[in-house]
Amino acid sequence: MLALFVLLCIFVAITLALLWRVLTNYEAHTPRAALDHYFSLLDSRDYDAIKQDADFTPSDWNTWDDYFAYLESTFGPSPGGFTYRRFSAPETLSSSGKDSAPGDAQTQRYAVFDGEREIGQMLLYEDPDAAHGWRVSALPEYKEAYTVTAPGHAQVTVNNVPLDAEGEGVKRHPLDDFAAFPETSEAPVLLEYALEPTLHEPAFSATGPDGADCVVEIDETLHTVEVRVPLTGEQKEEYGGYMQAAAQSYASFVTDDNSLQELQSHLYPDTDLAFRMAGFNHDWYLEHEGFGFENIRMDNMVSCSETCFSGDIHFDYLIYQQGVVHTFPTSYHMSFTERDGQWLLLELQVR
Repeated sequence: MLALFVLLCIFVAITLALLWRVLTNYEAHTPRAALDHYFSLLDSRDYDAIKQDADFTPSDWNTWDDYFAYLESTFGPSPGGFTYRRFSAPETLSSSGKDSAPGDAQTQRYAVFDGEREIGQMLLYEDPDAAHGWRVSALPEYKEAYTVTAPGHAQVTVNNVPLDAEGEGVKRHPLDDFAAFPETSEAPVLLEYALEPTLHEPAFSATGPDGADCVVEIDETLHTVEVRVPLTGEQKEEYGGYMQAAAQSYASFVTDDNSLQELQSHLYPDTDLAFRMAGFNHDWYLEHEGFGFENIRMDNMVSCSETCFSGDIHFDYLIYQQGVVHTFPTSYHMSFTERDGQWLLLELQVR
């Protein structure tokens, strides 16, 4: 009887030991164990181990350093530890967030909580060869992509990486100011870059042909970036002289106080503007004794290419008629291009 009791005890002990081993092995191969192991790797900054299972493809704007910085900032150490909550339905997702075939039980998605706050999500892929039976990868939350527009002669950089003006997907838009350009191949263009979503808010910068910083305007609501190449102080003074001379020639020609020949010395030949001025009718304008200009100012002067610029000029145009001075506030938007060393007016719009 004693021997039977001893055998029974041994059987029970062996059974309990086997059961404990099975339970321990089961617990070690659960999603929770895999997630705990993942965050222990992150706490110890074992990036090489994390990289092995990461569902992430690095690029110029989303590097491995960006990826690990995202993990550190999102899943920093928690004094109370993280808790996990599985989404109700198994699904297959990649870390890019794109759905694959739903209903695949080999892939699970978990929300990670720090206390009551959800801080991120993880993907788990069942894999018997993995240390805990599951491969774990973060499901990053990407920032909304930006669209950048810049003149063709500006060099734009994003996160210190230069954008390729000849790259795939870059759109080229002719500038409205230079639609009348006779040589289409030489007309300035506006480049549109559609960037990929990034893990962090991107940093933008741009330089002109001379290496000087450009004006970079960022709209964080619309996620657009507009780059403008400003004129130097010397260029503003030089180009301003061309604008004033052409504007005064145009205004005085319209009132029959200037010759067509003098005006044509400022105009690019064989354009719509040149043809309009050649056929202009002065008969409608009243006789007067003189004319003048006051309060001349210029603004919005920008470089559109290395051989083109545009800007606005404003002034009061004075007409002297029978002892009375008539004042006409006047504004022109003007587009110039260089031809054989001379800056000529390509188009003028009355504002």
